[in-house]
Amino acid sequence: MNKVTFKSAALYVFSSSILILLFGWLRSPFALALNCIAFSLMLISLLCSIMAFYRKSTKLRLITAYLAMTPIFYIWTLKMWDIAVGLSWSFVLISLAGVIYAALLPELNRKLSDIIYREQMSPTTKIGRWVYRILLFVGPIAVIAGGLIGLNSGDFYHNKPMLFALDFLFYLITLTVSFFTTYSYLHGNMEWKTRKNSKG
Repeated sequence: MNKVTFKSAALYVFSSSILILLFGWLRSPFALALNCIAFSLMLISLLCSIMAFYRKSTKLRLITAYLAMTPIFYIWTLKMWDIAVGLSWSFVLISLAGVIYAALLPELNRKLSDIIYREQMSPTTKIGRWVYRILLFVGPIAVIAGGLIGLNSGDFYHNKPMLFALDFLFYLITLTVSFFTTYSYLHGNMEWKTRKNSKG
């Protein structure tokens, strides 16, 4: 497990703060509350990271991995939805349930998880290869075209198609990060246990 130093902690706080405030200029009814939640989770993640190092706990390191990036993309998802149509408890609960299910999927259905992981990394089925080609070739073009449309479509706050597109993109990244965190933990792909005397 990598050593936690003041330099690494400061770098983590700095980089995470930039990511959290990347859309900090967006005005929405719940913007301040969402930013406070994101910063709180970032500090909890840092605390868990320090405790995981000194206690050599893989479970605390897993919690750190979940809190490091997943909340940031999920907060971005909530921000875009808040600007587009306004937040509601039903959307928060349903979208959060999806994130939790994505995190639990590798444990609940390992066969399906292996297929999803394989198809994302090196697709073997026809459908997987077609999706991979679309993302590889059409994706960058769509991003550029969407950006140009967004820049020339007037007020960002009233550009509903752009807001929904960003919302979907951030939510998809949230689900992906949650899934891969659990999958890598179960398969040891990220060296969760780097010492023989590490505790579970």
